Amino acid sequence: MKGSKNVISTDIVDVLPTVIVISMMAMAFLTFAYSKLFGSLTGLLHMSVPPTGDILLISVVVALAALPLAFLNVWSGTMLKAVTYLAWLLYLPSALYYSGIDVFRILSISANFSVFTTSLSYTIIAIAGILMACGSLTMRSFGRLRKAREYFLARGADQSETRRAFFHNALFVIKLILATGAATILFAFLAPTIGQKLRSTFITASSTYLLVVLGAILLLALVLVLFLWPRKNGEKG
Repeated sequence: MKGSKNVISTDIVDVLPTVIVISMMAMAFLTFAYSKLFGSLTGLLHMSVPPTGDILLISVVVALAALPLAFLNVWSGTMLKAVTYLAWLLYLPSALYYSGIDVFRILSISANFSVFTTSLSYTIIAIAGILMACGSLTMRSFGRLRKAREYFLARGADQSETRRAFFHNALFVIKLILATGAATILFAFLAPTIGQKLRSTFITASSTYLLVVLGAILLLALVLVLFLWPRKNGEKG
């Protein structure tokens, strides 16, 4: 209902995106709070950095306190996108640290790459990034489903049939993204082992490029299935 702001909503298409954004923001803030950059910024602002245990507790409490907002139509789509971009910005330093990409040298900036150092392990950073990517894909997919639902309702489609079709497609999207996320996590942990095996057998050059290509193929397959398959079926229908 567009004209009913501040009205409690229990529709998954309204609730789930906000829950996803809050979860992404909590994960991103945790990765940022454990980075050296966070300590440097708090030092510049003359703020005392709380112990890491307190940071975790604060993040959980704030996320739980923000969850009720998911049931109120107070967050616009633009606001959700802005918070999503902010979450990725907070996550970026930790991702850059483990990628080894010295953006300062590339951009000819006189700064030390060690500012991106994080005390969190590669495993935690990788899982957080994959979960955030899955969350972003889910939000995009639900946005498309929501527009389709509003379009059919505006053309006089039956509300119960439209709702049933939406939940069927939403369930497919969630299953697909969860399966892809699980496969990506498995690939991330097996990649170093695969690289060593390939280098010790018939591949003498670095297998980094091969792993990148395999990952790109996996991502391309996800995009094709997730966005082109529903459109193709929609044209048939």
